[in-house]
Amino acid sequence: MWVVSMLIVWGGAALFLWWNAIQTEAQVRQMARAVASTLAVTIGNDWENTTHMETTVHLASRQDGVAYVKVRLPSGGLRTSAGDPGIDPSQVWVESEPITHFNQQLGSVEVAVFRWVGTELLEPWVRTTLWITVAATLVATLVSWRVTERATKPLERLRTAVVHWEEPVSLDPAEFSGARELEDLFAGFNEMRQRALARRAELEQEVAARTEELDEAYRALETSFQETVAALAATLDARDRMTASHGNRTAELAGRMAETLGMSAEEQRRLVLAATLHDIGKIGVPEAVLLKPGPLTEAEWRQMQAHAAIGGEILGAVSGMADVAEAVRHHHERWDGSGYPDGLAGEQIPYMSRIIAVADAAEAMCSRRRYRASLGAETVLAELRRCSGTQLDPRIVEQAWDVIEATVRSWCSEEAERSREAASEPVLTTAGRERTSHAD
Repeated sequence: MWVVSMLIVWGGAALFLWWNAIQTEAQVRQMARAVASTLAVTIGNDWENTTHMETTVHLASRQDGVAYVKVRLPSGGLRTSAGDPGIDPSQVWVESEPITHFNQQLGSVEVAVFRWVGTELLEPWVRTTLWITVAATLVATLVSWRVTERATKPLERLRTAVVHWEEPVSLDPAEFSGARELEDLFAGFNEMRQRALARRAELEQEVAARTEELDEAYRALETSFQETVAALAATLDARDRMTASHGNRTAELAGRMAETLGMSAEEQRRLVLAATLHDIGKIGVPEAVLLKPGPLTEAEWRQMQAHAAIGGEILGAVSGMADVAEAVRHHHERWDGSGYPDGLAGEQIPYMSRIIAVADAAEAMCSRRRYRASLGAETVLAELRRCSGTQLDPRIVEQAWDVIEATVRSWCSEEAERSREAASEPVLTTAGRERTSHAD
């Protein structure tokens, strides 16, 4: 029995480590695919601009864990690369994504990540699993030895005592020589119980310590994730300084609205994440369109509209981000069904997308843009009321109105102060830009 138990324990530990190794490799590869997907979109827009492309590739190759980045032509030839392309293939995992631009196949991008990234993620699990397995083996061996030693001799006497347990008065103490040994057996059981309780207390302390370590690791991972989100938002802000902090301010209002609407803490966290990244798809919009101060042509407007779907695709490639990707994809849908990219209407639109749409519209109208000044608090509030029931979910607008009004007045007051400080700066025309439905 002891041998079978040990085989089960060690076999289970081996199976657990094997499963974690597979999951770790999948996680690292998925991270590489996400990087490759993002690079494919960015490089597709800069395909003709070799300088921009090489800068993007070099920046990506400097990320922690990235061995090299290669951009290939459709023929398989190398267009550009960065990092260490000559590294031993057995030391890296390679993921590839096609580079397309308006349905035109331009080539592909390869991202290689070091295998030691997965090793570093797996190492704490290996140490913990081995420690627990060894401890379980030692405890099982000790318990088996003690039970066998102390139970073999008194078993027959214990059986006799159990058989006559219901009639204790019929037992003749002079003939029953097992009473003292039975007492010793119970004393042994009690001693073992005390040792077990002490050992359990020790294990509970160790488990508490391990739990605290895991909690710290989770908090560090969460902090790293939030920093990554902030970096993605900063990347978008860097492309257009005029709309810098748009994502953060939209997330700020969306979070306040979510609390008023009674969403749970976890739902609020996911909503704020989606709101922060709701315009991440503009990475795939050419700068000539994104930064154009004048009217957009029909073709340019279609390119601008594509940012919602692009953002959904980028985030959808990341594990655990399906709900965030869905919210980002549909944040420009309209309550009356005339929005994009899928023309959803009413409650077909995800709830988080409807909240982001309100916050997005409010922030966009409160902020100054190249093509117009801030609309002012009264105008913004009136426009939000007017669009309620056509562009925006009327129930969300009504239920969160106090928070919306307070935030709009605060933002417009701040914007008015900035406008007074920059009174000499010319304001460009709004012609052609109202197609944004009051949301950048």
